[in-house]
Amino acid sequence: MIIALCGFMTCGKTLAGEAFSKEQGLQFIDLDQYIEKQEKMTVLEIFHTKGESYFRALEIKCLQEIIAEHKDIVLSVGGGTPMNPECAKMLKEKTFCIYLQCSPAILGERLSYLYHNRPTAVELLASATTSAKGSTAEQSEHKKLTKKHREELFTSWAAEQLNTREPLYKACSHAQINTDNFHLPTICSSLRSVLRESSVG
Repeated sequence: MIIALCGFMTCGKTLAGEAFSKEQGLQFIDLDQYIEKQEKMTVLEIFHTKGESYFRALEIKCLQEIIAEHKDIVLSVGGGTPMNPECAKMLKEKTFCIYLQCSPAILGERLSYLYHNRPTAVELLASATTSAKGSTAEQSEHKKLTKKHREELFTSWAAEQLNTREPLYKACSHAQINTDNFHLPTICSSLRSVLRESSVG
């Protein structure tokens, strides 16, 4: 069985997936990393040079490949993957998908310093920074407030995004685990419990 982890960016899919797969002696695959290896460029570069529609088509193709070619693995998928109906259907029908749920406030805090390789977060921040008008001194002052500003911006954005995304995360998943308090041993224990209760693990 493929154990898939879905959720919003920075909810902990990759770190939890790596830790749990190691604990269980399973192979771990991160869908974004799989795509990057195939394209020989980062997700950010793919978005910038080829566009989101190209990336989403690639996402479907690569998810199909992984599901067809692998068995008994832990798979982490991107935050936008379940937004694609075709990907969501594969996750629901071909994997045991677990939604790693996280509150907007925690997501905002994490995104404020983990946004660099996340295209939509980078674009959001660029847009907010560009909208800041003023002299060089005022821009410099704005930079001093960037951390606080980023956290508020990303928290608001995460809350807005989850209004649309969370129902889809829940629809394609078979279980949920909260990752607000990101403690890997606890998350791995929760994953074991969920799988045991579902007669999958």
